[in-house]
Amino acid sequence: IGGYVDNRWPERIGAAMRDDPSILQNLMEQRRQAASDARQQAEAEAERRRGKQQNEQVQNWIRGLDPSLQQLAQIARHGYDVLACCATLDTNPPRPAFASTLGLQRFDRADLILIGLPPPTARMILSTLAEHALTIAPLPTEAPLSGFFSGLAPMLRCLAVEAAHAWPFTSADLRTGKGFRFTQVIWPDTHGNYPWEADFDSALHAAQPMLATVRP
Repeated sequence: IGGYVDNRWPERIGAAMRDDPSILQNLMEQRRQAASDARQQAEAEAERRRGKQQNEQVQNWIRGLDPSLQQLAQIARHGYDVLACCATLDTNPPRPAFASTLGLQRFDRADLILIGLPPPTARMILSTLAEHALTIAPLPTEAPLSGFFSGLAPMLRCLAVEAAHAWPFTSADLRTGKGFRFTQVIWPDTHGNYPWEADFDSALHAAQPMLATVRP
């Protein structure tokens, strides 16, 4: 059974528009708005692609540099860099993995040192804290940093400069000038205990040596 087709619908629409001119105005406005939205979306997509391409070009350029120049390029671009080192097992005693930021002191922020966690984890933690210190607010010391990492509330302690210099990436040949400040990022055990607390997991003491501290 065929459906009924009203071939007079163009006349009906035309009559309605003559009776109420706002209908045509609304239709034209909707078309203009749709065209404007499509144009803005196209421009935004083109800008996103240009930004992605530029970022890839910068990253490729940085990867082609000498490692020391890569660090300078990262510091110039982001304000800091994170340098990490795997554990050294052929020394006596073995040296645990560690990581340090470079560049925060230019912004009157203490550089961060983290000992005892795998380099990828250490990089993630230090990058998160460094971004917060540079873009939001200075990081507090002597208090758990809750809200940064799920299930982990590290604490910062101010270090004596001599203690920091004992570790690579923080030696005096990389830090010229006076007034440098360092903080150790101290991570708790799985139960939330810190190394100076009686219930801290004793098996982790060797993995995270406590460096000499100073009062903030």
